[in-house]
Amino acid sequence: MLVTLDLDRIDSARIGELIEVVRNNRGSSALSFRLRRANEFEVEMSASGYFSIKPSPEVVARLQQLAGEKNVRLVRNDVEPEI
Repeated sequence: MLVTLDLDRIDSARIGELIEVVRNNRGSSALSFRLRRANEFEVEMSASGYFSIKPSPEVVARLQQLAGEKNVRLVRNDVEPEI
């Protein structure tokens, strides 16, 4: 799973909620975060050494509420599908 966080639009409280969702839904799927700040940087980090997640429909929906609907993607083998 890849979760993109737009640092210009997300606050620390929402990030804390996102981390809680991940902690409470540990599983076997790899998790990566893409952090971006407009006109400054974009970086992708794998969290799979620290967090793995169970990507149930409920978890995906909650992460989409926190990060934005288009900012949560299920990926296979850490490679995004071509669209």
